[in-house]
Order: sequence, then structure tokens, then C-alpha cells
Amino acid sequence: MFLSSSLVIGTPVQKVIYPDQSFSYSIDRQTMPEAAVSARKLLTEQGTGTIGTVFPADRPDDIAGSPFALMEYQVPHPKDQSSLLLLLMPISTSTKNILASSSHEASFTVQNSKGRVDQERVSLIGNVTLERELTMAQDALYTKHYLRLHPEAIAWLPSAPASPHVSYWARLDPREVYYVGGFGDTKYIGWIDLDTWKNV
Repeated sequence: MFLSSSLVIGTPVQKVIYPDQSFSYSIDRQTMPEAAVSARKLLTEQGTGTIGTVFPADRPDDIAGSPFALMEYQVPHPKDQSSLLLLLMPISTSTKNILASSSHEASFTVQNSKGRVDQERVSLIGNVTLERELTMAQDALYTKHYLRLHPEAIAWLPSAPASPHVSYWARLDPREVYYVGGFGDTKYIGWIDLDTWKNV
């Protein structure tokens, strides 16, 4: 079924041309600013994602330099919602890889809960900073913000007296943001300008 431009109402209207097809049609397509708003909302709703790191050069040859990704919790950082608040444990492989990297970089990907390719997902790439020197008020703020999405994490917070592991608050500040809204005929797919991301 082909869509006539006379049947499509709304702005902005973008003409989409498929190079391997002999036809084109006009449709409403999600803009980058709209994608930034949608992605920021996704981060507030989906507290679980995948953190990606790289094994350092001093690891055995069969894994040195290889990518590594595992599930991890996140919430938007209470001081800057364009960044992520993480709870990292030195015992975890992901944390070890981050600390062994000279840039302390990682990626963090969050997807829609339906887990389908026609649904949105976003990946943040940036620097991870451990926040060890916090006041009691700052720690209380982070704890309150984090437990809203992850109440079970109360057992392993940095301030938990009987925590089974040492843990630290950490902040991921993105330098690149990549978004896939779904299928590219109607949804934005591509990099989100950092200023646009921060100013949502």
C-alpha cells in the first residue's frame, strides 16, 4: 500500500526515498529533538540496561581488548538528568574494566520493556566517574533517587551496614548519544546532538 502525500497531515513532513526501490512517499518522521525527549523519558522509566566495557590489555590474550557487556541498573542522575547515576562494585568485571581504562569510558544501553526491534532504545557513550567523597546529604539524595526504581538495592548501597560487597556511587557523563526509535520510516535513527540532549 502506497501513501499519497495528500493523505498525510502534520508537520514536519519529510520525503523518504528508498534507494533500492522505484517509489517514494512523504510521511511524518520523528525529529532529533523529539527523539531526545523520548530517549530521556525512556531512561526515567526503564532502570535496567546493558553496560558495555572493554577488557584491558593486561588481561589474557584471548580476552584482552574484547568487548564485555552485562545487565546493570541505572537512574538519571539527580544533579544532571542528562547523565546516569550508577551503583558500581569493585568486585564486578565491568567496574574493573572501567577503572583499568585510561579514559574510564563505558557505554550504557537502555531499551523499551517490550524488547522488540520496532521499539525505541538509546545508547550513551561516555566517561564514568566514581563519586566517593559525598556528604551525608548527597548520599541521602542519591539513595532516595536510586531506590525509587530499585528498592531491592537497599541491601548493597554504599551506606548499607551489612552490605555483602563494597559499592560506590558513580556518574556516567555521555559524550555521544545514539538513538533508535524503531523503524526508520517514521522514527529517528542516529546520533543525538549533545547540546540537544542536555537541554531537554
